Amino acid sequence: MERVFRVVKARDSEPATSTAHGFVAAADTLARALSVDAAQWAASPGWQPHEAHLRREVLHVNRDQLAEFTRCLDAQYDEAANREIPDVATAMIVTLAAIPASAEVSRTED
Repeated sequence: MERVFRVVKARDSEPATSTAHGFVAAADTLARALSVDAAQWAASPGWQPHEAHLRREVLHVNRDQLAEFTRCLDAQYDEAANREIPDVATAMIVTLAAIPASAEVSRTED
């Protein structure tokens, strides 16, 4: 059985991630969804290790570099999402999270 949920933001409400608690809850939901997706793929009869990709890196960037990095990623996401779907295609779930590596991040202006 598969369940699909859609969250619709009310017009005058803040996004759930605008508070620390909401951000942590959203990250937890994302991590759980990734775990379920990975388990389903690994248990499928067609599982092939080279057909999925996981990567986690710590990048050292300033605000301008992070803005450029996310702009480039957004452009790649948009390009891939707007391509014509080929006759033989696999739907891929793509997730990216950019979170400071520690609470000791610099608060100075770049």
